[in-house]
Amino acid sequence: MVNQDILGGLKSALERGESLKQAMMTFYNAGYRKEEIEEAARALKEEQEHKKIEAQKPLKSPEISEKKLIKSPKLKEKIPSKTERLAIKPPKASQKISGYEQNKKPNKIFIIVLIIILFVLFSILAITFLFRRELIEFFNRFF
Repeated sequence: MVNQDILGGLKSALERGESLKQAMMTFYNAGYRKEEIEEAARALKEEQEHKKIEAQKPLKSPEISEKKLIKSPKLKEKIPSKTERLAIKPPKASQKISGYEQNKKPNKIFIIVLIIILFVLFSILAITFLFRRELIEFFNRFF
């Protein structure tokens, strides 16, 4: 079941002009579960697509035909025919529902530097345990 808080928050963020990915990351950083956020985003996408489809359907009443509504030739030029309306397709949004798995490979130099720093720190720790008495005597001379 879709979490209505997340769904409402995503709608609100999109209305403010924020991208779906940014809104999802905001909820993720706030502590919501990834699965709940993705489910709400899917539901929002389906709802938006459903609204687009409904908006594309021509509103017709059975008693009034299209010919009766359009009497002047100027109006007929402005209104597209049925085939033109069906041929017009809305642009598809290409937002990803989930963008958590961003596979950024860390720099190899950065990893090597971190390993060297880790090695130096472990060496200092081992030296303090091995030469504990000598270090204490050394510092006692100064203080």
